[in-house]
Amino acid sequence: MKNKGIVLAAGDGKRMNSKIPKIMHKISGFTIISHVVRAVLGSGINDIAVIISDENNNQLINELRNQLPDCNIEFILQHRRLGTGHAVMQARRYIENSENTLILCGDIPLISSKTLKDLIDIHEKHQECDSTILCAQICDPTGYGRIIFVPDSQDGYMQKIERIRKIERIRKIERIIEEKDATPTQKLINTVNSGIYVFKSEKLLMALSNIDNNNAQNEYYLTDTIDKINNVQSVNVENSEEIFGVNDRDQLYKITKIMNFQNIDCHMSSGVTFVDINTTYIDCNVEIGIDTIIQPGCHIKTGSKIGSNCNIGPNTTIENCEIGNDCFIEHSVLRSSKIGNKSIIGPFAYLRPACDIKENVKIGSFVEVKNSNIDNYTKIPHLSYIGDADIGQKVNFGCGSIVVNYDGSKKYRSRIDDFSFIGSNSNLVSPVHLESNCFVAAGSTITQDIPKNSLAIARSRQINKKDWVK
Repeated sequence: MKNKGIVLAAGDGKRMNSKIPKIMHKISGFTIISHVVRAVLGSGINDIAVIISDENNNQLINELRNQLPDCNIEFILQHRRLGTGHAVMQARRYIENSENTLILCGDIPLISSKTLKDLIDIHEKHQECDSTILCAQICDPTGYGRIIFVPDSQDGYMQKIERIRKIERIRKIERIIEEKDATPTQKLINTVNSGIYVFKSEKLLMALSNIDNNNAQNEYYLTDTIDKINNVQSVNVENSEEIFGVNDRDQLYKITKIMNFQNIDCHMSSGVTFVDINTTYIDCNVEIGIDTIIQPGCHIKTGSKIGSNCNIGPNTTIENCEIGNDCFIEHSVLRSSKIGNKSIIGPFAYLRPACDIKENVKIGSFVEVKNSNIDNYTKIPHLSYIGDADIGQKVNFGCGSIVVNYDGSKKYRSRIDDFSFIGSNSNLVSPVHLESNCFVAAGSTITQDIPKNSLAIARSRQINKKDWVK
């Protein structure tokens, strides 16, 4: 039988003060719960159930399937929120056909696949244990369940694994006390429950049948299953930040900063230079080549790939783009586009989705490009709009040139072949085809195709009215 995972995601998250469910808020390009599910997948568990409430469940399901399209997720409804134990009760049938069950909350986005895999491995190694709990030691344990350990002197099991414990940080647990049920003395304990468990599935099902809601919250606590199971051991997480949860906007901000620094640190270790990590944001699922420099104020969003020896920024946003080597991009916004090697973008350029910019292209200041293909060595230096166009090689656009792609109801596409020159302040009214080596006189409005090697002039003859001003 396979191991299975359960992610608890039915909480209402009232402290977020948001119309968006807490676990649907994004950190580093992914929803909070997506980070958790990805960590479970990375631990080797492929069968995952997510416990959700009736509220906003369609939004959650659609978002998860969009961000993790290849993941096998089963969604289970908890119609009434009666505690974490009650939530897991809704998954009894799901648990039945598994050997071990990993359970964790959907609001802990910093949890790593390695930590979860280590937890599962330790649990499977010690067959005498019915459950293994991930614990942490934190300075301020407020809000967490406190861990009550079995005293070492009373624990023969502990003596048997003393040598292993020094390596794996294992201790045996007597029970877990929730914050609202803890005495003042128990609240001083700083070893806390992370809310991440691995159970032998048959023991978990048995324990769920024997817990009650006789507590301050009148809820069924998952932690109460510990009293119903014989051997429960703990493993301390090496980095306590991994168990931090998101309950309000302040925690959302702090965890966003932590994850961002983790992402930046990973890229720096791979040979990327960051001028100012405090003003730079790098989402998850971003690739950056060696010797690339990221200037202050940049945001590189999920799905972006940047080549080596590039200079990005300052103050540049790149979203879902593929950028080649040796590119220079500054003060610009790029979305869902491709940029070839040695191209220069900006300052103050805007690449809208579906642009394919080839090599050695110049997209200059205050240039907007939308849904266009631009071939090698073409230059659009400044103050131009290129929409729905196919541009050949070594084309030059003068200042203020516009490809007029919209007539008020429909959009049209134009084609400009190699070596053409577009004079300043010209309008190309789509659809038009300019064949190779065309010249368009400055100030022209072009509404017809131009044969190759031709000069097109489309403007009124100049008339000077002498002494008109007088």
